[in-house]
Parts: sequence; structure tokens; C-alpha cells
Amino acid sequence: MITADTAAVFTHIVDTSGFVELLDGRESTSRRGRRSTIPQVFRLVIIGLFLGIHYDGKATIRHAHHMLTSRLSLEAQLAIGVRPDPHTPPVTVKAMYRAWERVIDNTTWTDTAAPKVSRRERARRRRRLNQACDQLMDVFIIGPTSTSLALDATGIRSWATRNRRSRTTRTGRPHNGRSDPDARDGHKTAGVGETTNLYGYDSHTLIQVPEYGGAANDYPLLIRRFGVAPATQGNAFWLRQLLKRFPATQPVTELLVDRAYSNLRVDTWADKLIQRSITQVFDLRVDDHGFTTHDGTKWTAGRPHCPATPDTLGTITRPGPMGTPQQHATFDRDIHRREQHALHVVEKKPGASKLRVQCPAIYGTVGCPLRDGTVAIAHRNGLPIITNPPTTAQPTCCTHTTVTISMNPADRKHHQRHYWGSRKWRKSWNRRTYIEGAFGQQRNKSLESLDRGTHRFMGLTANTIVLALINASYNLRALRRWNDQQRQPDITHPLLRPRTANVVVSEIGIVA
Repeated sequence: MITADTAAVFTHIVDTSGFVELLDGRESTSRRGRRSTIPQVFRLVIIGLFLGIHYDGKATIRHAHHMLTSRLSLEAQLAIGVRPDPHTPPVTVKAMYRAWERVIDNTTWTDTAAPKVSRRERARRRRRLNQACDQLMDVFIIGPTSTSLALDATGIRSWATRNRRSRTTRTGRPHNGRSDPDARDGHKTAGVGETTNLYGYDSHTLIQVPEYGGAANDYPLLIRRFGVAPATQGNAFWLRQLLKRFPATQPVTELLVDRAYSNLRVDTWADKLIQRSITQVFDLRVDDHGFTTHDGTKWTAGRPHCPATPDTLGTITRPGPMGTPQQHATFDRDIHRREQHALHVVEKKPGASKLRVQCPAIYGTVGCPLRDGTVAIAHRNGLPIITNPPTTAQPTCCTHTTVTISMNPADRKHHQRHYWGSRKWRKSWNRRTYIEGAFGQQRNKSLESLDRGTHRFMGLTANTIVLALINASYNLRALRRWNDQQRQPDITHPLLRPRTANVVVSEIGIVA
């Protein structure tokens, strides 16, 4: 049995976020007639769904009704408004269905599900839905906030099963139509290197991760922003809008992404991030390797290298998760050797597409006959020695102390703060494990159980609302776990107060 104190945590999250008011979004100026009970009942629907997700991994209207009327103590039911007094029947499941459908009808914004809605109204509904989701996520911002985020997507299976055959109401003839008008065919990762087909949606999620070099418990690993789109329909403009939904007082400086995002067009993704001084941390694709030459230097992995760098170092493939220790050791050796030939970055201004670099012989990672005294130092320190430096038409990097060079689109796209494949890069890249862990927890059958059957709603709007509650359930657990790891846990905040035992005394006796 869920006590009133425990239920108060969930009502606090829902009420302080303004989630219900934003989704209902209807303002009546008339004082005549009976007042609608839809907002009050819809609030109960949201609280019931929230409780069902958090405790049982289920999100259906019927199970939400069960949570409110059977799992809550009498004190909790009276406090929330499930029933006005101990002797009055609780809210009916029929009323909850009616309130849910009314709000969804007034919030649906896609042209496939609401074709008769005007473009202006459609934009207003989408803006209102995004704001409701953002404010719900912001309720959990209690501790410190990180400027480093990880971005990834997870597939959400629709309750529908692709197209279905039905009969029209006018002619009675069979026709093919979509049972879920917003869902699309896509795929999701099922295991190491495996993908499965999926009919439904993609949830693009931004979770805050520790700053580079920090510990896991420095920040609560919270979901900060998310957006749901039909499978395979995410694009760079939409993802940039997801970043813009962050409060101006909480800047984003670093973004960890996988290859699906780093492969987006440079002019619509990487350049836009550079302009906002956001650096990416990502892995290279198989076709991103190999040397290209311009400005007299060899480029790979977004970095310029000495023109005499051995061609054999152009392509260095990183071993996968199943790589042997010998393969990883060989990769580390080759990456270190190539990094020694890289031009040292002296300066890269935020948002700029140019680098001020220095010859690696001057920087002290190789020895070169063109730089006096560097060969002897390299011999003494066991460093590589350039044996075939350019003798004619020497590039400026070989004749000047420092030089400014421009990056072409591929270079701008692949440039990262840390040299790709190095130990520092891997230390930074490994922070992506936190978002993978968040998705794993949400799909855990003992937790939110995010999978087909957990929720049985169709349409982009309904799936977005349910996913908002799933993310809120994860955030509540992550926030309390982070607080418990602190030396002086906060026990005063409504979300962090210790929960009472689930045995209560009510007007009708002891309820166990």
C-alpha cells in the first residue's frame, strides 16, 4: 500500500511542473454553466500513470485507475482527490478515459493525426507539449548541473502493428490505413552490432554526464531534455531545437554523440554546434579514416599531421568490444605513434574554423632534420625521427614557427578536443556509458519496463506524454541515488525526504 507521504512526492512533481495545466491548455472565459472536471480528472490520470510506471512498469489508463483506487491508502486518495470523502466512490475509469481522450484531441499537432488543424494552432500545440516536457524535467534540477551532455536515441515500439485493413464508413469497402498515423518503420540496436526492425518512434534523449575527469557522483545523471519523433525521422534542425530548449543560464559546452549524429551534414550540424561553442566527442566511422592532403599537411581524424607522416598510419581501425588485448595494444601503439606526428594545436578560438598549429619537431614529439637540434633530442628521448622531410616547395608548417591553417568541411566535422583514439579521448568517450545505462534501466522489466505493451497508446502526442513520465520516473530514482551518495544528503527537499514505511493507519483501520 502506498502511503500519503510517498504519494505526495509524485503529486509534488506533477503539480509544481505545471505539466497538467500546459497539456490541458484550454482557458474558458465564460462564468456560466457547470465547470468542467476534465482538468481535475486528467491530473489524476497523470498521477496514476506516473505511479504505475514507477512501481509496476505499466502505463495504461486501467492500471492507472487501479493504482489510484486500490494501491493508494485512503489518506492518499483523499489528499490527491481520488475521492472527495471516505464514503464517496472514487473516480471512475470511464471518466479517466474520457479526460485522457479529450486532452489528447486538444494537444495532437501532427498533420497526419490532426490534418484539419491550422498550421498556427499546430505550432502552438507542439510548443505547449515541448514546454510541458521541459518543465517536468526541470523539476529534478536540485543539485549541481553539468555542461557536458550525452545524446542518443532509443526505439519505442508502437502498440499498433503497422498497416491494417478496415472498412470505410461510407462505402463499406476494405481499404489499407495506418492504425497509428504517426508511427514509421525503423530499427533499434538489439545487442552488440545487432539491429532489429521496429515500427514506432525514436526518443532522442539528452542526459547530463560528469565533466571530463570527474567522478560519477559529481552530478545526478538526469535526463535534461528529450524529444519523440517517428522512427528514422530525426533531422539536424530538429535536434538543434532540442539543444535550444535548455535554459540560457545553463550552457552546454560538450556533447557526446554516436556515429548516427556525427555523420549528419557538416553545414547543418557540426558547423552549427561550432558556432555555439559546443564541442563534440564521437567515434569515427569506417569510411572516415585515411589521409587527405591540403595546405601541405596530411589530415585525418580532424587533425593536421606532418607531411612526412608514414602513409601506413592513415587508417587505424579501433577494435570493437570483442577485440583481443593484443588488438587493443596494437591500436594504442599506432595511435600514439601517429599522434606524435600531429601538428600541435596552439590555438583554436571557440566557434572558429581555423587552427593555429606548430610543427611537431618544435613541439618536441619528433625529430626533423629541417629543425636544428631536434634530431639529437629525439635520439636521446627515443622519439620518432623524420627521414624523408620535403626538400622542395616546403609547406609553411616546415618553415614557420606557428602557422594558421583552415579546416575543410570534413576536418571541421571530425575535429575533437582530444586526439581521436588516444587515452584522453577514450576517457572522455567512455562517459557515454551513462546514457546507455539510463536506457538499460528504463527497459529493465523490474523498473520502467519501456517496451511494447508497457503502454498501449498510439500517436506521437500520447507516446510523448507517457515517455515524459517514464523519464520522470528514471530522474526521481537517479536523483535520490545521487543524494544518498553525498556526504551530507539533503533530507529536507520534498523529492529527497526519506520515505515512510508502507503501513498506514486510516479511518477504516490498519491497511497493510
